[in-house]
Amino acid sequence: MLLFCGSSSIRQFSLNNARKAGRFSFLAASILGLSNKNSAIQHGRTIKHLAELPGNNTFVLLFGNVDLDFIYYRHCCLKGVVEDVVHLQRCISAYKAFLEDLLLKGQERGRSCKICVLAPQASPIRDEVFVEVTSRQAKVGREAIRKLGDRIDVSHSARLARTRMFADMLERDIALRDLIRVFRIDGEMIGPDGALVDRFYPKLLMEHHANPLETHKSWRRALSDELDIFHRFRPAATPDMPLAPAAA
Repeated sequence: MLLFCGSSSIRQFSLNNARKAGRFSFLAASILGLSNKNSAIQHGRTIKHLAELPGNNTFVLLFGNVDLDFIYYRHCCLKGVVEDVVHLQRCISAYKAFLEDLLLKGQERGRSCKICVLAPQASPIRDEVFVEVTSRQAKVGREAIRKLGDRIDVSHSARLARTRMFADMLERDIALRDLIRVFRIDGEMIGPDGALVDRFYPKLLMEHHANPLETHKSWRRALSDELDIFHRFRPAATPDMPLAPAAA
């Protein structure tokens, strides 16, 4: 069975016509909360239960945006500034431990299990609304967020760079043979100038999710070789270049 699990961004996968597929969305769910027994959401526990379903299961997991921005900035405001790489490594360690437990859970039940880890999408939160949106989502006062900008770089370009760095870390530290594969679309979302490509901005200025119509197109292409339901979205093959004439 094909199981799509993630924070609210996973809802872009409608799966209306997909057979033997399910989607499980957990509002405001984080990577750090996956193995937290005190998590109010209990999303990690739910996903582990899904590993007990009969047959061969493939998980498609999309987590991390909550961790990269809102949890990070909340921590910096309430507990003191930490280097972003330290925070990201903590997320990587938590994710890796959870994924290994998930694989083990399936193996204990005699189930075949594969995991497709989708790297977090690039944030569309513009600089002019960063304080207001982050304050609301991180549940921290606006003044605290505003003052944070005096100590660390909270610009959109810095936040996008952090997303890229985390995707690099996922590819390096999470992938495990053919059992865990990492997929990413930040290369499409972030342009050569380090800015978010215009088509990924949402219609509403205060929306913290990227345009789901555009991200879904990118994910379909990224997953087209891995998942049967997206095979028809494979990029067209580039015709072979004509052979050069033989030397006389």
